[in-house]
Amino acid sequence: DFGKPGRRDPVPRGVVGPMRQWACAQVARVAGEGGDLMAGVVLGDRRRLSGTAAETDFKTTGLTHLVAVSGSHLVVVGALVGYVLSALGVGRLPRGVLIAVVLGGYVAFSGVQASAVRAWVMAVAVTLAWFAGRRGGGTTSLAAAAATMVVLAPSSVFDLGFQLSVAAVAGLVVFGRLVETWVGAAAPRAPKAIVGGIALTLAATVSTVPLTTPVFG
Repeated sequence: DFGKPGRRDPVPRGVVGPMRQWACAQVARVAGEGGDLMAGVVLGDRRRLSGTAAETDFKTTGLTHLVAVSGSHLVVVGALVGYVLSALGVGRLPRGVLIAVVLGGYVAFSGVQASAVRAWVMAVAVTLAWFAGRRGGGTTSLAAAAATMVVLAPSSVFDLGFQLSVAAVAGLVVFGRLVETWVGAAAPRAPKAIVGGIALTLAATVSTVPLTTPVFG
C-alpha cells in the first residue's frame, strides 16, 4: 500500500501495526521539535511536523529527505544488526537472512515508506547476488527494486518519495564516482571523507532537481 495516493501515514496491520502504534504513543510524549523530528526520523510519522516552522525550514534548505525514512536509515539498522550477529558468531548465510528479515520488519514498522521499500528490495537483491556468488551491481539492484514496486503497486509511480528515491540513487550509482573525481580535483587538499560527502550530496541533489524544483520551488 506504499504507493496508494492520499495515504500520508500508512499503518501496517498484523503484529507490526500495534507495535508501531505503541511506539508512536511513546514518542508523542516527547514535547517540542525534538519529539516532532523523532517521530519522523525513527517512525516515518511526519504528521506532527506538518505545518510547523521546522517543516518550512527543512523545505527551505532542501533537507526534507532527512525526516523521511530511507536507505540511510536501513544502512544504520542493518549495520547494527550485522555487528551484533557477527559478535554472536552467526554464520554468513543466516546472518544475511536475518538482516534482510529485520530490515523488512523495520520498513513495515516505520510506515512502509516508498523510499524505505526501495532500499529494502535493493538490499535483498544484493544479498541474493552475494549468496549466489555474483557481483551485486547498483544499477541492476535499483532496476529490480523499482520494477518490483511498480508491479506490486503500480500507483507508486505517482509517489514523490518513490520518484525522489529512485532518481537520487540513480544519480549516485551513475555519477557518484565522476562527481567525486571533480570535487577532489577542485579541492585537492580536502579530506577524502569530506570530498566524498560533498560529491554524494551534489550527485543526488542534481539528479533530483527536475522533481524538487516544481514541487518545492
